[in-house]
Amino acid sequence: MCASTLAFAGPERRRHARFRTPPMYHAVAVRPLESSAASCEGHAYDLSEGGAQIELDEAIPVGSEVALCLHLPAGFETGPGRSIVVLGRVIWVDEDGTPGPARIAIAFREFAREVDASRLRRYLHQGGLLIAA
Repeated sequence: MCASTLAFAGPERRRHARFRTPPMYHAVAVRPLESSAASCEGHAYDLSEGGAQIELDEAIPVGSEVALCLHLPAGFETGPGRSIVVLGRVIWVDEDGTPGPARIAIAFREFAREVDASRLRRYLHQGGLLIAA
């Protein structure tokens, strides 16, 4: 896989505002659906209602269908269930070919539960995150 593999090119295609997340603050676990491999763990760099940019120790190929579990920070909502589960597709990977972390963008396709979608909307629009460029 080459550096900055893009699934599409052209003008801005985002439909949702993208929010920067504090470094190492939003843990994620990602599992390719067509694989029996264990989940890869990492963290989110930015989030929107339609996708996320994450960093994992290993790259996942562009086009892969994945299940992503995003852990929201403590204090956002009380009690268990602060995790959001969503199915999506890897749309780009930025890696330099050396061992180490890879930045990956995932476009969300379907939330596991409607409550996950509404929880993410509430979290993003509560005013605590900065809009990403």
